[in-house]
Amino acid sequence: MMVLARGYDMGSHISHRALHVAIAIAATAAPCSAHAEAGSFAKSFQFAIPPGNLSAALSAFSATTGLQVVASSGDVGSHMSAGISGKYKASDAIARLLAKSGYTASLVGDMVVLQQATASPRAMPIALQSAGGAGTSRPDADESEAAEGDRDIIVTAERREQRLVDVPVALSAFGGEQLRNRGADRLVDLASQTPGVLATVQVSGGDMPTFTIRGVGFDDLRPNGNPATSLNIDGIYQGSAILATGQFFDIERVEILKGPQGTLYGQNSTAGAINILSRRPGDKLNGYVSTELATFGTARMEGAVGGPISPIVSARIAALYTRTDGYMTDIGNANAVATFRPPAGIPPLPVTGMNRDVARSESIAGRAIIEINPSDRTEIFLKVNGTKQTGGALQPSRNVTQNGFAPNARYEVDSDVPTKLNVSGYGITGSLQQSVGDDYTFVLTGGYSHVSHLAIYNGDGVPIRLINILYGDKDDQEYAEIRFQKNDTSRFSWIVGATAFHDDVRIDQTFTMLDTTRGIIQGDYTQKRTSFGVFGDGTWAFDSGFKIGGGLRYTHDKVDFNGLTQGLDPYGVSLLPAIFPLLPYKFDRNIRKSQVSGRIYGSKNFGPSSSIYASIRRGYKGGGFDATTPSNDLESAPFGAETVWSYELGFKILPRRAFLQLEGAIFFNDYKDIQTTAVTQITTAAGVLSGGTRVNAGDAQSWGAELSATIRPTDDLKLEISGAYLGNEIKKVISTNPVERLRRADARLPFTPGVSLNGAFEYTIHASDTMDVILASDGQYLSKYYFDIDNFAVTKSRFIGNARVELRYQNNISATAWVRNLTDTYYPLSRFNSATTSTDLPAAPRTYGITLGYKF
Repeated sequence: MMVLARGYDMGSHISHRALHVAIAIAATAAPCSAHAEAGSFAKSFQFAIPPGNLSAALSAFSATTGLQVVASSGDVGSHMSAGISGKYKASDAIARLLAKSGYTASLVGDMVVLQQATASPRAMPIALQSAGGAGTSRPDADESEAAEGDRDIIVTAERREQRLVDVPVALSAFGGEQLRNRGADRLVDLASQTPGVLATVQVSGGDMPTFTIRGVGFDDLRPNGNPATSLNIDGIYQGSAILATGQFFDIERVEILKGPQGTLYGQNSTAGAINILSRRPGDKLNGYVSTELATFGTARMEGAVGGPISPIVSARIAALYTRTDGYMTDIGNANAVATFRPPAGIPPLPVTGMNRDVARSESIAGRAIIEINPSDRTEIFLKVNGTKQTGGALQPSRNVTQNGFAPNARYEVDSDVPTKLNVSGYGITGSLQQSVGDDYTFVLTGGYSHVSHLAIYNGDGVPIRLINILYGDKDDQEYAEIRFQKNDTSRFSWIVGATAFHDDVRIDQTFTMLDTTRGIIQGDYTQKRTSFGVFGDGTWAFDSGFKIGGGLRYTHDKVDFNGLTQGLDPYGVSLLPAIFPLLPYKFDRNIRKSQVSGRIYGSKNFGPSSSIYASIRRGYKGGGFDATTPSNDLESAPFGAETVWSYELGFKILPRRAFLQLEGAIFFNDYKDIQTTAVTQITTAAGVLSGGTRVNAGDAQSWGAELSATIRPTDDLKLEISGAYLGNEIKKVISTNPVERLRRADARLPFTPGVSLNGAFEYTIHASDTMDVILASDGQYLSKYYFDIDNFAVTKSRFIGNARVELRYQNNISATAWVRNLTDTYYPLSRFNSATTSTDLPAAPRTYGITLGYKF
């Protein structure tokens, strides 16, 4: 007899006599085909078990359901299973896995007993494989977190549920509780969790982060730009990261895919993709409440409750409140008022006093989810969300002498304008998943989002009116996707589908430059993007565990950009007509472009927990427009699409409950027509001016290697170590200006540290039967990197470490003391430089606090 037993290693704790009794009882038990259902056997689960060896399939079944599986004598490992993908009752799932194997299944208590027609009930037991999960006697354990390392990690990176080891992509997955424990409570914090990924923030702080993965990134300040990383929330593509404001809480899982993902994610995924999955209601009443108090007057309160409200309907409601005084001080502009004389005809500087809470802000967010399951084959998902944030924006701090003003002290600014940041948004998402027969699934997903963004800040970093900026933006987006897929129930699985995307971005911005040009530039622009795509992707599985696959996507993009840039002369002394003689400048531009993206790959599984893969992928980022202040035909002209060809070889060794788990990859990227903001020379009636303009700056190549290890010496100690090396070289400079060509010839790609290292440990001390003490720390090292293609702005290497001590009572009541940025290291979230200026948006200094939590 063979045993697959949940909670025991190799079945060594189950006696032969007990197994003989189980088989004897099974002889008279009703078979699964007759639906003898009880407990977990009658529950529905989401399965992602690929075709392959039957013993591996049974192990995956046990890991998913938590049911013990006992097989009568016979060589289970010599049989193959067609696999299964989708939501099924455990009884139906085991029947499908056993189809044509010669085995039948019966339920004995909470044990699934397999028998061959000719099997003897007195066969001796043989251990098949340990199932996924050590049992726990501690009450109300959160299974999604407690079982970490015991069960296969299931991800949806390829638009269907799969085991992490079966996905032929470099992929990092994080549970919601894991992120909360590490203080990753903002979207920008994701970059600190994995090597090779860097996030930076733009004018308003953490609300609009941009991501760079393996040297491929995005640095557009304005919301009309195309990101390089496809950000998806509950299956809905976010055309601008600001649409994610107020949604990063009560998270089930985050997946970070590295490298181009053009087949299944479409355009704007040249760097990779990030999937954020909200926590679902669950099949029993559950919830939590958490309160955090920290330095700088910071408070965060978060809570959720979910569960079934009828046999076919379940719901979840989650809410978040945050407030902070901020960690920066505005010392005011009294010194500038006393010493600076504005140009003739311009009124004196308005006096701004000291403000110790320059970035004080407050926000609320909420989400409601309803799931309807009329049958085991139909799932309807509905979500509404909303958020509102008010307060001040992060202000740039001067770190060099500029316009006669000495550098600011760290975390200080001397602004001549009051700061303001208002963000409000809402959205609705819906999906239908319908199983069609035994082997096919139909999926329809759609959503609408709206966000309004207002920011006032001191764009020049000096206490006079060089460039004071007001941004007022609105973004409305609709997205729909339809897929029809053949599940992993046979050798050939596939997905075909179509997507439609539209957004309407309205930009209203004012640049007050009274102390330089003696005037004001005002821009009012509208951009409308429409994109349609069709795609197909398929995989062929061989008996040997080898798979080959590939896919293609065709996308057509349409972008219309129009508006008016004008110079205002409120005091009759403006120099703007001489500097920008074409103002007022009105334009109406468009792009019509089609692209093909795709991939081919091969992979080989070595047993149920190890694999290698090789892939070639092509992704593209659509062309667009610079929406800063276009004042002539050159600046309003579109820039073209960028493309990336990526070549990757990787491996995954992820055995459950193992001492060591390893993942690694080597890769090479061929990067064409890089879209970036570059310092360009513009000839005007007043002479040659330098400005930041979005252009196709050239071609580059990047290459590197990544390795991550998870070590579990004991059940109570977990170590994580990962690192990435990244080299890059600019191969071609696109510019008609010889100064620009010379400057960029030896430059390095922005936001691309050569070395990044991550580490974490967690140690649990069982103080009593009901009390645990958890000691944990994590940190990240980054070598120096640049913030722009011209390499004007650079930051030195740094290490940021965090630590926490948690008391956990009965697995549901906790108190945590924590410190972030242990070494109080100063570093910029963003740095804006030219040949003569440099300003920072600094990250937070050392912070500490306590978090109290209760979950049920």
